[in-house]
Amino acid sequence: MSNLLDTTQTKHYQLQTLCGWPVHMDTTCQKSDNKDIVQAFKKDLGHALNHIPPLARKKLLDCHCAIWVNQSFRYGPRESPEVCRHLCFHPDDEWLVENKMHPLKKECVELYDLGYYCQSDRHFWGTGGVLIHELSHAYHHLCIPNAYGNQEILDCYRQAMAEGLYDEVAVHGPAGPTAKAYACKNA
Repeated sequence: MSNLLDTTQTKHYQLQTLCGWPVHMDTTCQKSDNKDIVQAFKKDLGHALNHIPPLARKKLLDCHCAIWVNQSFRYGPRESPEVCRHLCFHPDDEWLVENKMHPLKKECVELYDLGYYCQSDRHFWGTGGVLIHELSHAYHHLCIPNAYGNQEILDCYRQAMAEGLYDEVAVHGPAGPTAKAYACKNA
C-alpha cells in the first residue's frame, strides 16, 4: 500500500484552544483569506459547546476529545484519492493507520473541509448543530458504559424502530421535507 497518500507527512497542524476546546488547526487555515471561515467555525464551536451540558463537556475534555480542522483533506491512492468534505468521529486508530492518517486523531472529531463546512454543513444543521452531532458520537463512545454495546440504549433504539418513531421525520436538503431518519441507518 505504498501508493497511499501519507497525510502524516503532508498535513501539519497547530494546537490551539478555541472557546476552551482543544483544536488542531491545519496550518493552511491560518492564511489571511481564511479569517472569515475560521471565525465562523469558532462561532459555531462556541454555540455548540454552550448547548452541551457542562458535565458532558467536562467528560469529553477529560477524555482528550479534540477537534481536528482541515482546510481540505484527501486520502487513499495517490492516483485517485478520496476527497473528504464533512465531519466524523474517529472511535479508534485502526482505520486511521491503515489509511496513513495521524493516529492521534483517535477518539477525536475531524472536520475535513473548513470552507465546505461554512458553505454547506453548518447551514443544514443550524449554528453548531453538526458539531453537537459529532461530539455526541464522541460522548456515546467515550463516556457511556459499554459504548455502542450499551444494552439500555440498544433496547431503546430497537423499541423506537419497532414503533416507527423515525420512519418519517422533518429533514433538510433534497431528501426533505420528510424522510426516514438518518438514525435508522446509523445503528
